[in-house]
Amino acid sequence: MLYRYKFLQRINRLNVEIAINFVYSRSRRIDDAILSASSATTKIGYLGDGENVVHFEKYFGNKLYEILIDVPYQLHDFLKHHKFLENLMRKSLPIPILSIQNRVTPSNILINTRYAVIFPGSGNPSRIWKTDHFCKVADFLSKEYTLDICLCGSKR
Repeated sequence: MLYRYKFLQRINRLNVEIAINFVYSRSRRIDDAILSASSATTKIGYLGDGENVVHFEKYFGNKLYEILIDVPYQLHDFLKHHKFLENLMRKSLPIPILSIQNRVTPSNILINTRYAVIFPGSGNPSRIWKTDHFCKVADFLSKEYTLDICLCGSKR
């Protein structure tokens, strides 16, 4: 509990204007709690499916956000994120370009490298995309945009 408290305090001190929760199946006790700790004046997230919360938690969780973006449940996560970003760009918010140049990373390899991060797994087996599809996306990003590919995730 002490670790959680200190972590949420650090989030609160970041002094950000906009916080975006990029999780479709939000959790009130995890990502909504982090967003809630944020001092952001604008909080944005998915309307989501409520899969990881009970009904009343979804109601209170939704109250944390100024902007909730609804995308169809049936879409694969990759397409959900695409629709989310399309909708977000239409809102004309002053979202800054992020840079890792001044960030500490576990490896200096990523500092001067253009890369795309792919998370091929999912906690929900029905949302796991075929490996071939991820390979096609990685090949496309590598060839079309000359990006290195960084695969992330767990054993699932």
